[in-house]
Amino acid sequence: MSDSEKEPFSSAAAPNEGKNWVPMVIGGLLVVVLIGFVVLLTRAGKSVANPADPNLAKVQLSNLHMATAQNFAGGSVTYIEGKITNGTDRKLN
Repeated sequence: MSDSEKEPFSSAAAPNEGKNWVPMVIGGLLVVVLIGFVVLLTRAGKSVANPADPNLAKVQLSNLHMATAQNFAGGSVTYIEGKITNGTDRKLN
């Protein structure tokens, strides 16, 4: 009898037990480069400050206070309540 007939479930050649780390290192470097690219893109757009709206000075907030209410799940919700007065000739969004 040959060796393959004695052990029917064994493979003809022993598999290589060592792991190939090169694809994992390349994948890790690719992820790091992509994260760095996204961070650079998101930070570059925030360097320019938006000018203040000239109508903002004409909007008045009054009678501000904190209030609490119960929600349907039984918990309490705290929110700020008050009155907004539009002193401009434009519609506010």
